[in-house]
Amino acid sequence: MNEILEQKYDPKSLNKQAQGNLYRVKTRGRKDLRLLGFIGKDHSKNESMFERYNK
Repeated sequence: MNEILEQKYDPKSLNKQAQGNLYRVKTRGRKDLRLLGFIGKDHSKNESMFERYNK
C-alpha cells in the first residue's frame, strides 16, 4: 500500500512495472487491497480510503 501511496507502483499498470516473482507478489498485494476496498475492480485507487488511511 505504501508503494502505491508513494507512486512507486501503479495498480493499473503493474504488469508493465514488475515481472516474475515480484509481479506475483505485487498482484497478491493488489488483490488484498481490492478486498479491503482500497482499489476497485478496475484497479483504480479509491482516493477516499487512502486519505482515511493516511490520517
